[in-house]
Amino acid sequence: MYESDLGVANIMTESSHLLPELEEFLRSHRDELNQLYRMQWLQTRNLQSPEFLQTFQDLANAYLKSSGGSESGASAGALLGIYRLLLQTLPSRSWSREIRDVLESALLDFPALVQDQGLTFLSRIYNAVYSLQQHSLAPQRWWTLMRKLAFLDSEYTGARASRFYRIAASLSYLAGMVHLRKSALVELQSINDDEARALFPKVEKKALNQWLIQMEQNPWAGQSEPAPILAGGYQGFSSRMAAGGRGFFRPPELLGVDKEYDAIRLKDSRGNYLIFADRFGVQIAVAGDSIRESSEMGKVESPDGKAIQEARKAIRKASLPEPPELQGIHFKNTLFCVSPDSHFVWVVPVR
Repeated sequence: MYESDLGVANIMTESSHLLPELEEFLRSHRDELNQLYRMQWLQTRNLQSPEFLQTFQDLANAYLKSSGGSESGASAGALLGIYRLLLQTLPSRSWSREIRDVLESALLDFPALVQDQGLTFLSRIYNAVYSLQQHSLAPQRWWTLMRKLAFLDSEYTGARASRFYRIAASLSYLAGMVHLRKSALVELQSINDDEARALFPKVEKKALNQWLIQMEQNPWAGQSEPAPILAGGYQGFSSRMAAGGRGFFRPPELLGVDKEYDAIRLKDSRGNYLIFADRFGVQIAVAGDSIRESSEMGKVESPDGKAIQEARKAIRKASLPEPPELQGIHFKNTLFCVSPDSHFVWVVPVR
């Protein structure tokens, strides 16, 4: 018997460990579920029925327990969303235990959104976790912030779901996706009092907005002694990579300030990059293969010898490697330094 002929829903209805609501869903949607599974198996040929069955059952049970026994019709869209998501993701290399854990937590913490949005909500959560992983960030840091909004679950349904997704993106910035900085700072200024108290319980809303405005010009606002950050490294060896989720093939060169992205632009032998840095981390992103025209590059302030010496003191104090030669660009209370003998970038906060 071929894997595609197993009939997933048929197998699952024979299990003695199903919740009644799940068993009813499987029986009433048997033909549709089996057909979806067979079509996906024929496309990928690498769906493993035992793993798929167990993962679907675990996630479905998490949702049903959290939803408080919703009517079967109301739960069907959510359960079908879980089923479709797993069909798309389990055969791929992007699936991980970490993604599974966050999805299970999302089903437990946001049952109203799951019921209302189904596959859309689950796909957004999945993509966010995968993107954080691709940027060498810990998804649990983001999800810890997301869970603080669980008490507003039902408030984000319907037309308000788009606002929830924007807030979720801004929280990923706080978790280290600092290339989302510009839009995130604007979005965070629009959160209401309930959201502000949940996310920033020790800060009054007025003070919070003042800090967010300060962050637009000073990426280290609120920190008394921000420490230098070592970013980049040699792309050829993961063991020689620092922060930022990306390295360089040759020692990088500083090109200037990219006005469109409000970030420093660099290049190596393969292409152009943007480096974003603030109190929440540092990220290096690919920015295309050609050098921008000078009209698109903002004026930069070249640091004098004294500024470089101060940067060296901060680098030594932070116990970071110190190259014999440093070249830098001063931008928004930050000195970005490179060396012709290194694949790293030194990000040094300046008071």
